[in-house]
Amino acid sequence: LTMGNAASCVPRWCSRWVDADAKPCALGAVGCGLEAVDCAVAGAVSCAAGEVPQGAAAEGAQNGAMGPCRAVGQLTSDGRRSDAFVDALPVPPRQRWCADDADAPPRDCKPGEVGCAVGEEPVPDKPGLCRPMIGTDLLCPTGFIESGLRPGSPLPRCEPDPGACEQIDPAIVAAKSVIYVDAAASNGDGSLGAPFATLAAALNVATTGAVIAFAAGSYVGTQTLTEKVTLVGRCAALVTMTGSANTPALTIGPLASGTTLRGITFSNGRRGVEISGASKVVVERVLIGPNFERGLSMNYGASATIRDSIIEDVAVVHKGQHAEGIVVDVQSHVTVERVRVCGVAGHGVLVRVDSSLTATDLLVDGTNYLNAEVLGGMGIWLDTNAKATLRRVRLSHNRSFGAGAFALSTLHAERLAIEHLRPAAGQSPVSIGLTSAGAVSKVVASAVRIDDVFGIAVQSSDDGADLKLTHAAIERTASFTVDDSLTTALGVYDAATATVRSVYIEDSKGAGVHVDRKGSKLELEDVVIHHVRNTAAKGGGYGIHLGSGVELTLRRVYIGDVVEAGILSDFDGAKVD
Repeated sequence: LTMGNAASCVPRWCSRWVDADAKPCALGAVGCGLEAVDCAVAGAVSCAAGEVPQGAAAEGAQNGAMGPCRAVGQLTSDGRRSDAFVDALPVPPRQRWCADDADAPPRDCKPGEVGCAVGEEPVPDKPGLCRPMIGTDLLCPTGFIESGLRPGSPLPRCEPDPGACEQIDPAIVAAKSVIYVDAAASNGDGSLGAPFATLAAALNVATTGAVIAFAAGSYVGTQTLTEKVTLVGRCAALVTMTGSANTPALTIGPLASGTTLRGITFSNGRRGVEISGASKVVVERVLIGPNFERGLSMNYGASATIRDSIIEDVAVVHKGQHAEGIVVDVQSHVTVERVRVCGVAGHGVLVRVDSSLTATDLLVDGTNYLNAEVLGGMGIWLDTNAKATLRRVRLSHNRSFGAGAFALSTLHAERLAIEHLRPAAGQSPVSIGLTSAGAVSKVVASAVRIDDVFGIAVQSSDDGADLKLTHAAIERTASFTVDDSLTTALGVYDAATATVRSVYIEDSKGAGVHVDRKGSKLELEDVVIHHVRNTAAKGGGYGIHLGSGVELTLRRVYIGDVVEAGILSDFDGAKVD
């Protein structure tokens, strides 16, 4: 021990140069960076606090050998470990992510790969180009065309395409047991030359596997299918099936498994289409809306595939209730491909009670909040042991929640965009973009962009809830209310846990990260928190704000351009590693 003056007596730390697999590497090698280690570890180099080693330990040096060292600067570059240290601390560039193809899961980029910055995604069919992540290109599915804008939304309204209509589908002509229906007919027998006038008349003579073909026209539905049939219209632009205030436009009962619906609009029913206990139902090129209470309802072990369809404009029946665009209930499963759900006064998609959802290229937009008595305006919500797998999903211009898992539910998401989430006047002052809430709920999300949320962008809340977020950008989190409620980009509360890696948090009002209440735990790795402002009434302006009894683990984290504190712990018992 060499004695010196007090100024020379400073804390020291040890590190070593390792690659992305934590194996020793040579300084300057691609992907070679620093790892903090115990000084007894082989190859460890000792530096003063605030310094980093300029190179590897000298050959033959003892573990924990001193320097040479220099002042610490930027530790990461472009999401990769770097040996290029600088004296200043410029804002690090965004981390990057890669994938093998459009359907492959997001991953860390390999040496030499460029990929896309977090918050971006590859441009389809243009290798090497990236764009802001929107999740899916879907606006109007196949069989639909744009028709102006939806009220209160910058996204277009879609309507069935009259140009997609055919006189008679060739597949229908070739099918056996075809029953023809034409609303303009009378006294028919179901043949091509003398069609029935109603669905009820066709069902009276239909046998299992029959095809019922509809000419252009409006038909009274309110029927329950009791065996497997195919209902096909010329197209949804010309064929409409209606329900009543107390009856669905169509019900598919448990004995009608394997039924197919194609080219029809279902509207003005208590529910558009209800699938009760039937399995392997196919719904394609269908418009469901406007309706009351629910657009498409599934229950009691039902299963269905919905593709190239729109569910829209679902209103409530009674005050104090909310509506659902798609509800999957009681051990049911739905697969959704190229579907849009919009204009629902409640939940866009609700999955609950041992049910599941698999969605690819799904757009949920314009869900509304009805009144102060009912929580609504949700994009996708899982409740009570529900499960969902999302790929290429966009949740845009909804009100209270983007996507969430509650009470034993699990949500997996890849290439998810949540944008423009703002509460309505009179609603709860906080909207939440992505949440894992309630006992043993879990959210695992990668390649995510969350932008313009008035409230909390990402949350893990309540005992046992867990969230894992990687390759994500969280931008523009602000407060909506007059009293400027304190908001945050990332919140972990009430003994929940979260692991966040390769995430860029930009432009928050209140706090970049907030961890509160005993037992809450958060791990941050390769995270940037930049540009955090306070609110007029509630204060804030913290990079990370810690409450009592919480645990925080940081590894390679940048906090910059905050107005109050980089890390604030104003309660007893918070632990930081």
